[in-house]
Amino acid sequence: MAVAEEVVGGPLPIAARKQMCLPTRLAGLQWQCIADTLPLARAANLLETGPHLRAALRAWWPEIAEAEVRVLDGRAHSQELLGQLDSMGIRPGPQGLPAEASVPDPLGSPCPSRHLQSAFLAHRAEIIYKELQREGTERDRVRLLSAGGATSGSSLVSTTETGTSDTQWRQALRWRLRLPGRAGRCRNIPSQGGDACDEVLTEHGDHALACMTGPVRQAVHAEFADIVCEFIEEAGGHARREAFVREFRSRRQAGQQPTRREADKEAFLDVWGWGSAEIPELLVYVTWRHPMASRYLPGASPTAGHACQLAAEDKETRYPASGGRAVHTFCVEGWGRLGAAGEAVLDMLAGAAAIHDRRRGRAAPSRLQRWRARVDGAFQRGLARALEAARYGLPGRPAGRRCR
Repeated sequence: MAVAEEVVGGPLPIAARKQMCLPTRLAGLQWQCIADTLPLARAANLLETGPHLRAALRAWWPEIAEAEVRVLDGRAHSQELLGQLDSMGIRPGPQGLPAEASVPDPLGSPCPSRHLQSAFLAHRAEIIYKELQREGTERDRVRLLSAGGATSGSSLVSTTETGTSDTQWRQALRWRLRLPGRAGRCRNIPSQGGDACDEVLTEHGDHALACMTGPVRQAVHAEFADIVCEFIEEAGGHARREAFVREFRSRRQAGQQPTRREADKEAFLDVWGWGSAEIPELLVYVTWRHPMASRYLPGASPTAGHACQLAAEDKETRYPASGGRAVHTFCVEGWGRLGAAGEAVLDMLAGAAAIHDRRRGRAAPSRLQRWRARVDGAFQRGLARALEAARYGLPGRPAGRRCR
């Protein structure tokens, strides 16, 4: 933990330490906590020894307060181990799996399951995650939900996505673990020049991800779109950025006729993919939403991916299915969660890439893990740039008035 605190540049609160030990799908960093891992590993080893030992352990449980040491099969099993498991919410149930997380199967084998340690660790992670949700503030609940999922945090535990600088790495970790930064006024400057945004920037920095001033937000949006194009081309298709799609030109609404220029502007899509039997027509709307913006609260607190759901609804309003064409939403939230529609795009393209490789006699590599790390790496770097630009001004640009 001393090494971790040196990396993030400050002390880690108890909640942050617990979050670090969670898997990335639950907003963690997959940090191995020895205090939790060793008792679970020993218990899993004992339970996997055989069904008789497992049955004996289950029979002892009500009597554990009275028995200091039990000996079975030549081994000593103390109250301390079972007490540790009980304190962590682990009680072996059918086939040795955690009782609260398993369903009895009357036709199942009486032998203990394999890989019990993984099941124990997963159940323990769920308990910690629910505890953090219950004890945290509304922002903590939003943060934990938005920092979870299959994609968020994947670059932080990946060996392939290494394009993040030390400063960006530290900023990404601090943002994920809710460690405060510098408060002041937003120093984002419009691309055409002028005064800084000057909105209040709290120590958490939420305004930096929602601020529409300056080029950073558009640059991150463009990188996401380019990455989707890369995936389409890797799957054997062709991709274009800012493609004009005639079916989505603006129509008359409420008696008003849009000008030709306004109508054409609405018809440009971020990504257009085609050229493969598995990718006959893929139109993608790319966006980045911060769930702490007032529009998404309080719905983002109890619902995972709420900001991305509203982004999909915006897409339906702006680009309703027309002429046999529909648009897919690729939305990334402010802590890295990729929306369900975006995950579906990755799944579809990964399947198309596997078919493309098989037809050419090539072994199909596992792409999803690498692709998710690619998307998350772009997010983490964009996040760090957005926070730095809002707090200190974009490098190479006049900073205007100093932060107050």
